[in-house]
Amino acid sequence: MLISEALCIEQMKKKEPIAATPGTILEPGPSEIREPEAPWVKGVPTTQTKKIVQLRFQLPKGKVAGIMGVMNLLQSKFGSLEVEIVATDGEISEQEFEDKIKESFRQLGIEVDES
Repeated sequence: MLISEALCIEQMKKKEPIAATPGTILEPGPSEIREPEAPWVKGVPTTQTKKIVQLRFQLPKGKVAGIMGVMNLLQSKFGSLEVEIVATDGEISEQEFEDKIKESFRQLGIEVDES
């Protein structure tokens, strides 16, 4: 048997526990009848929102997969997500850049601005 949420909320708000013996019929008195409060309407502080999120950071080696969750969250909250990649302190051949980097973006349908 399932108990309605409104009944549970009402029971939790009562100050005195109701003790009943088998066969006793309990009827709430006027002071016991309460409308359940909607927690999302009262007592919830208003939160500030961001319309634009701009982050610039150095990505430590081995942490690329770790930021994918953040990017997925941002993409679910915003209509557009732009990523800029600046790689330094190393090198890649033009052929490897063309074959692996640019081709991967082509296959993903992502237009790259190399400016």
